[in-house]
Amino acid sequence: MSDTWIIAVDSAISALVEMGKNYGGKIHVVLVGDAEIKGVDRVIRIPKTPDQPVETLAPAVQPESEDIILAANTAGSRVLAGAVAAKLGVPIFFGLQTISPGEITVARYGGITLQTFRINGSVVAVVDGVTETEGD
Repeated sequence: MSDTWIIAVDSAISALVEMGKNYGGKIHVVLVGDAEIKGVDRVIRIPKTPDQPVETLAPAVQPESEDIILAANTAGSRVLAGAVAAKLGVPIFFGLQTISPGEITVARYGGITLQTFRINGSVVAVVDGVTETEGD
């Protein structure tokens, strides 16, 4: 079973955690900083100095070939998502609506329409509308 990797710069990842739970497998969070994260299987905390570009932290994300990588639609997370996609050589999608093994649906044109893609292997997806995590 494929796992979900969440790349984050803060704790506002509840929508990402929920998507990961729906996708199945374990949920790994690569967190820049020391925010409180709940309801996931593993948290990898990465320290960052104030003058260090966030994209230099991309090597910390080490998914298997079929794992998905999710990021919040925030400035820091988008930069890190782009760096991770480039490092892994995988596609990046914005406006994620749903994801399941082999398929991803994204919003297009400001949400006027949805477009579904078949996927084979890892992808990076940026998700709108995230909030703080809750739970254990």
